[in-house]
Amino acid sequence: MIKSISVGQQTVTPQSPVNFETNTLFYCNDVGHAAGTGTFSLVKCGLYDVYFNGTITNPGEAGTAVTLQLSLELDGENIPGSEITLDVDDVNERPVSLSTIVKAYRECSACRWADNTPVALRVVNSGTVPLALSNVSLSVSRRTGGGL
Repeated sequence: MIKSISVGQQTVTPQSPVNFETNTLFYCNDVGHAAGTGTFSLVKCGLYDVYFNGTITNPGEAGTAVTLQLSLELDGENIPGSEITLDVDDVNERPVSLSTIVKAYRECSACRWADNTPVALRVVNSGTVPLALSNVSLSVSRRTGGGL
């Protein structure tokens, strides 16, 4: 299990990951993350609970309509049902959150990666315009008995 946060505001360009500056909780070795990066490594086969929250803002100008989008990515592919889409025309802060369950596996035997390569998990700006995020938090935990 891991919980990572970033308190300050960051601008996330399209197709780029949200960075998490500090790992505030780390338990076991099922999930890895280097502080200051946006990539989490799911190290073992299994089902993982993923919780994200934060505050999103249009970094552009008020009066200009834009669509802000965030989504979860597993090994570079968007996870269906894990996208946040907001149509805004102001610069007001808005709380956002999402939660989902992901299945992380490769061709494995006895819940160990055949090629020892972890599965990458990221929160990305899946839209076409930059967005501003602050007070972001991501928690990832492998379910007990999470083997497949």
